[in-house]
Amino acid sequence: MHAGIGSAVAGSVFATCTSAMMGGYGAAIIFGGVWAASTGLVLLTAAMRKRWKSRHERALVPRDLATPKSASEIAKQAASDSVFWSIVAAAYAVYRFKSWYQGRGEGTEE
Repeated sequence: MHAGIGSAVAGSVFATCTSAMMGGYGAAIIFGGVWAASTGLVLLTAAMRKRWKSRHERALVPRDLATPKSASEIAKQAASDSVFWSIVAAAYAVYRFKSWYQGRGEGTEE
């Protein structure tokens, strides 16, 4: 593909995309632009939905007007939540250990 394009001029779209894929300065430009565009689209969609839908349909979380949950249902939900958050905590601990382990040999050579 590069041979078909010819020489890549600095600052061109091809050079920026190549830099982004290599983890250089183009990554912030490309992925920042994707983030900004998707955020703008979501905000625009939310504003349009808020404007054109009735008040009842705008609720993000519908109100649960049913009877209160039983103790067994609450216990099941608590067990599920505790499993989820323990997995999150374990993943964070592994991330922190891996970051520490990778960085401990840098900067102190004797």
